[in-house]
Amino acid sequence: MRSLFAFMFAGTMLVALGAIAAACGGGNELEESLQSLTNGLLAVMVLPKEELGPDAADLPLDNSPSESGFQDNKAAAQDTADPNDTAADVAEAGRINGYELSYSDFSRLGEAEGAVEADTAVELYRDADAASAWLARLVNDIQGLEGQEAQEGFSVKNVETFTIDGLGDEATGLRYRFSVGDATGHTTLVIFRLDRLLAGTVQVRNDDKDVDSQVEQTARSLEERIKGVALGDITATPVPLR
Repeated sequence: MRSLFAFMFAGTMLVALGAIAAACGGGNELEESLQSLTNGLLAVMVLPKEELGPDAADLPLDNSPSESGFQDNKAAAQDTADPNDTAADVAEAGRINGYELSYSDFSRLGEAEGAVEADTAVELYRDADAASAWLARLVNDIQGLEGQEAQEGFSVKNVETFTIDGLGDEATGLRYRFSVGDATGHTTLVIFRLDRLLAGTVQVRNDDKDVDSQVEQTARSLEERIKGVALGDITATPVPLR
């Protein structure tokens, strides 16, 4: 995926969605840290594979620039629902930068079972209002795709949301089925806002196994890592991409 919070086509289209499920979180020290957050820390906040759960254990790192690494506003604009969006439009909406770490093997798409992708991503916005507004836009966009062919040969069906309590300042879960060519897949996503950050994790599978709780737990691990990095408690180096 080029951006977890935009529309993306990477063999299949994985769509991230944010919605309204308020939950309080954070303290003054954390809020101050997030206000002064630098782009470089985004690369440390995403989760390495060992924290993505057992279903991701045998997925390789996708180190292509469009899938892992910093995703600037130009990349984000290419993947929004509006083909006329530019990097300037995305910047005007308040997005500053993003970082994604993707583990995937889409050659498995269409097999009987198992995961084909597991990602985490973090995006930095000008302020909390800008991040929340981007969530609202994504809600409208993904709901508009229900039952339609979003791109030639690709369609989204059975879009459902599920409630996530106590995660960030806003959080939601999303699941949907997609088809691309003769293959069918299932996406489960949890996305949340933590002050001026949007963060999320997605798992894409061949089968319809219920992984809501697994993806939710990964999202909670992501939140804890974000907080740890922001507060200086986690000083790890980013996962090497090359």
